[in-house]
Order: sequence, then C-alpha cells, then structure tokens
Amino acid sequence: MSVVALNDLVQAVYEELLIDIAPKEADYDALLIKTNNAYRDVKHIRNYPADMEAEAMLTDMSQYYKVIYDLAMYDFNMRGAEGQQRIAENGEERTFIKRETMFRSVIPFAYYA
Repeated sequence: MSVVALNDLVQAVYEELLIDIAPKEADYDALLIKTNNAYRDVKHIRNYPADMEAEAMLTDMSQYYKVIYDLAMYDFNMRGAEGQQRIAENGEERTFIKRETMFRSVIPFAYYA
C-alpha cells in the first residue's frame, strides 16, 4: 500500500471498506483513492470557511461518515462503468443511481461575515 497521510476519519472508512468489500490486494490503492476522493467531495460541498479550525472541521466531517463510506463504495464498484446509467446484457438489466443523490444529506456550511 502507498504511504499516504490519512486523517482518522478516512482511515476508519477505508478499514471498514477493506472488510466489507474484501478487494484483492492489488485494488487496495484504488480503494484508498476512492475513499480520499469521497472525503474531499463531501468537504468541498460543506464549503468550510477559510478561518475554521482544523479540529472543528474534522469533528463536523465525522457526521458524514456514512456518506463518505457510501460514496467510496459506490465509486469503487463503478470502476469501468463511468458514465453508464443503465446496462442490459444476457437478459439482465441494471440501472444505477446517480452519484449526486448520495449528497442529499450534505448541506453547505452556513456562515456570515
């Protein structure tokens, strides 16, 4: 596995995903990237003020554990199916949810100057 500095939240999500998904060892790095990207996406939507203390931000981000987990799992499982909404082959049909729907519970941080 690559050497990457992880915060405790990303590390916890990643470790649970390793158990839940049980990927091949060759996919560990891909799962780590998907977990980090999910964290970054939620953080981006939260839109924290520049002067917010890192500890307060990490505490706030912890409430989005499930969103980060679900996004990372979704992204990991969608590798190779990017851009597809529906697939039908051999009599089996699958429709994928839109990734954007997974952000419904993530509300941008409200602040005023």
